[in-house]
Amino acid sequence: MIIGTCLPEGVVLVDREQGTVVAANERFLELVGLESDVLNSDFSCERLVHPHDRSVFHTWKDATAERSSDAADESFEVRLLDPEGNETPVSVVLRPFRWKQRDYLIGFVTDISIQQADEERFRREIQEQKHRALEAIKSSLCVYQFNEKIKSTPVLTTRLLDVENEEGLFKEAAAVLTSEQGLNYRDVTFLLLEGNTLEVAFSTRELQETSFPLNEDNRYSRFIRKNFKASKPDDGDTLVPLKTGGRLIGICEIVSYSRERFFFDESGKVGEWQEDMLLTIGDIIALLLDNLRLAREIEHRSNTDPLTGTYNRHYFVGRLSSEIQRSTRYGRPISMLFMDVDKFKEVNDTHGHLVGDQVLVDLGTLFMESLRTTDVVCRYGGDEFIALLPETDEEMAREAAEKLLQAVRNYELEDPSDPAEQVNVSVSVGVSTLQPGENEEDFLKGADEALYRAKQGGRDCLVAVEARAHS
Repeated sequence: MIIGTCLPEGVVLVDREQGTVVAANERFLELVGLESDVLNSDFSCERLVHPHDRSVFHTWKDATAERSSDAADESFEVRLLDPEGNETPVSVVLRPFRWKQRDYLIGFVTDISIQQADEERFRREIQEQKHRALEAIKSSLCVYQFNEKIKSTPVLTTRLLDVENEEGLFKEAAAVLTSEQGLNYRDVTFLLLEGNTLEVAFSTRELQETSFPLNEDNRYSRFIRKNFKASKPDDGDTLVPLKTGGRLIGICEIVSYSRERFFFDESGKVGEWQEDMLLTIGDIIALLLDNLRLAREIEHRSNTDPLTGTYNRHYFVGRLSSEIQRSTRYGRPISMLFMDVDKFKEVNDTHGHLVGDQVLVDLGTLFMESLRTTDVVCRYGGDEFIALLPETDEEMAREAAEKLLQAVRNYELEDPSDPAEQVNVSVSVGVSTLQPGENEEDFLKGADEALYRAKQGGRDCLVAVEARAHS
């Protein structure tokens, strides 16, 4: 049977007891490389899943079958196989479905190979930029070995490759530029372009001003308007553009000692070498800065839920383990809030999935704004959110949960199809505080059980987990 012909994603209907494919749409058949006549036979769904992913598939299939029909959707990732053994990574959302006294699972299947290819492309770009930076250091600075100071520059500059954040990059670069074993300049200042303003990011000296709008008349705006022509006023400052890919991202301001400035001014050729050297170092710093930002963006994407902007489940699992270890080691309290949107299916059915998505986006923002910056807010799946609260006992966790409940009660969203109609939602919250002897599974299970009791108790409320004895 062909179903869901108008849907862009793959759809498959599976007989839960037999494990066979009952129906599918053309997009799903295309993903697994099958013809529609396979739907007339007892074709096992398991044959379509990569052998290494079948245990994951069965775990989620069984867990989904046990949930009620109005429960939040669950999703997981597996690899599908076509008859030639070609793999296609997909994201699958399963939903239980009962028809004519039989239990089925309906799956919505999305090809995520493009997403994974993009992530791999980002990683390759990082490695390529590191290689380009190292090659720039090797090839460009060798011409400046006219004295011991220049000879030491490549060794010192390679230290910049090991930094992990922008602050570390600026500190290490300043050390290269100002140390006696390095280039022996007096001071260095790094300014980064934020919109139409240069903001001081790091300086080895105290500055009166730290912000310089480029629409005003100052030495930096004049330097940029003159197409980065050398700027060497009487105080010995040199401005170096920080550019990558032809794009300006900042300026490096370097101050020489007066005795060395005299030497360079008197030695024209050496002065040219010095200027070229600084431009090369500026290019290297800009390249590494761009590389750090790219790495930060990749990390952000891998840890963040793309819809709500909260952390995702993968990040939560790793953070939960480390926070429990810290709490246990130092004897500090830690609590968890497990939140679920009440009757979220009705929101989707009444107002549409676009409004439902906007509700999740707004709630994610509400949760992050209502909690502390040290708390970890994650979208756990579907319409479920989890907040991890370090340094928080049960009483403090209850107060935080009440604050969230009130914020949601005050929430209103205008239905775009009917501006006079307001969308109001509520949430149920399960509160769990880590007890001595509990592990990650106990901690999470306690919050889940408390959430279940809150849903059973009338919704729009919080329930704290009851203390349990542990051996």
